[in-house]
Amino acid sequence: MKVNGIDHVGIVVPSLDAASDWLRDKFLLTSEPELINAEQGVCLRFIWVGETRLEILEPSNPEGPLRRFLQRHPRGGLHHISLAVESLHEAISHLTEHGVDLAGQLGLTAEGREMCFLRPSAPLGVLFELEHHDDWHGGRS
Repeated sequence: MKVNGIDHVGIVVPSLDAASDWLRDKFLLTSEPELINAEQGVCLRFIWVGETRLEILEPSNPEGPLRRFLQRHPRGGLHHISLAVESLHEAISHLTEHGVDLAGQLGLTAEGREMCFLRPSAPLGVLFELEHHDDWHGGRS
């Protein structure tokens, strides 16, 4: 299994527009165009911070997990860290052999990459996403 880097940090927000405006006004950051991932029930925008991306996510499915996240955290908050892996299936095999469970099914990102989430587990308590990147060169490439 090879982890190539951090693809992005996911932050759930109640409003993409308000979050994008705030990041632009306070940090002079600009967002990429809005993307929709109907499969995951989310509208999102990527925002570059140097060579790393923030992914701001607004739930579009009233019954989805991100809506439930916002019910628990009405102002939004850090949701996940996405790791770019060279082979998603190799990573899943390695991690499950080492006692890490998937959270849900394999899916596709808004950019069309195969992905999955891992159940948050001790000692970190962090939700990790794995994204397949067979062309990873880091950062904006």
